[in-house]
Formats: sequence, C-alpha cells, structure tokens
Amino acid sequence: MIEPFTYIIYASPLVVAFGALASRALTLSGVIVGLIMSYAILHYQGPFWLALLYVFFFAGMLATRFKESVKKKLKVAQKTRTYSNALANAGLATVMAYMGNFYGFMGAFAAATGDTLSSEVGMLSKRSPVMITTLRRVKTGTNGGITLLGTAASVLGGLVIGLAAYPIVPEAKTIYIAVMAGFIGSAIDSFIGATLENRNMIKNWATNFICTVGGAGTAIIFGNVLA
Repeated sequence: MIEPFTYIIYASPLVVAFGALASRALTLSGVIVGLIMSYAILHYQGPFWLALLYVFFFAGMLATRFKESVKKKLKVAQKTRTYSNALANAGLATVMAYMGNFYGFMGAFAAATGDTLSSEVGMLSKRSPVMITTLRRVKTGTNGGITLLGTAASVLGGLVIGLAAYPIVPEAKTIYIAVMAGFIGSAIDSFIGATLENRNMIKNWATNFICTVGGAGTAIIFGNVLA
C-alpha cells in the first residue's frame, strides 16, 4: 500500500512546475525539462536530494522578483527562463544524482544558486560593478562585472544550499563546502562571462553550465580533502 506522503512527494514536481509556468518563471519547454530532471533526482536519490532543486528554484525566483521594477528601469530584468537555462543550471546536478555523488550534486546547486543570487541581487548595488579581469568600472548588467553586494549574495546562496543539504550529510563541512562552491562557482561564471561570453564565443547557458562544473568540482575536491 502506498502511503499518502508518497503521493505528496511524487506530486510535488507537478505542483512546482505549474507554479513556475503560471508565474512565468519558466517557459513550457523549461517546465518540461525541469520535470524530467526532478523525477530523475527523486527516482535515483529520493526527496531530500530533490529538496535542493526546490531550494535553488525558489531562491532564484525570489531573487529575480526582488525589486523587479528597479531592474526593469535599469533594463537588466531577467526574462522567462527556458529549457537551456534549466539544463545549464540543473543538468549536471541530475547527472551527479544518477552517479550518487552527493558533493558534486550539492556543489552544482550551490554554484547555480550563488550565481543567480549574485547576479539578481548584485545588480541592485549602489556602486557600479568592476570587471573581474581588469577591475575597471563597467555598466550594471555587464557580463563579468562584480560587486561587493553580489559577492556576498553568492556566499549566501551557497549557505542556503548548505543548510538544505545538512539533513543529508549532517556535518559542519557540508555547509562550509557549499559556501565555497557557491562563491567559487559564481566567480568562475563572472570570469567566463568576461573572457568568453563577452566575445560571443559561448552563450549564457554555457557560462552557467561551466559555473556548475566549477561548483561541483570544488565540492568534490574539498569533500575529499575534509573527509
């Protein structure tokens, strides 16, 4: 006999998907890809791992909606995300779930969350960003531009994922590693944006994917070092 709680767990991706579509956080293609990844994570690792995907999604959506009117005036408001955004931010984590690699999974989401919060919150900084490669002032919204506020937000993003991941591996290092992955992943995203994306060598989704690779790699390395 299937417990009622099991029904709730398996219905939750559909509820979140409907909310994402209704709020225009994701396009239909983004919702479909998100559902596939959600059920894959749930199938291979269960609801606690899936919770990290939810935390990433809701943290990102809240950051995107935060002072949205101000962002529109600055002409840097985020458009509705598509399947490419969904794959870039959660695709590697899904692979890590299939492989059973907890630190790679957590690190990928820490980086994606840190980068999203860094971008969405950092663009509200009262001080103009500086290019990560030259430290020269650039226009708000420029790829590779960083601010102190945005950097702090990337650390916060990693912390949020670390706290969500703590029930899976209840050790202090879980939080430390997530914070490092959020910070380093976001920094990698800025560097790639400044050196490759600004030269039209890659698209934004590729930059985001590389960000998650950096976060996953950071978490795996430190997970082994701090073992």
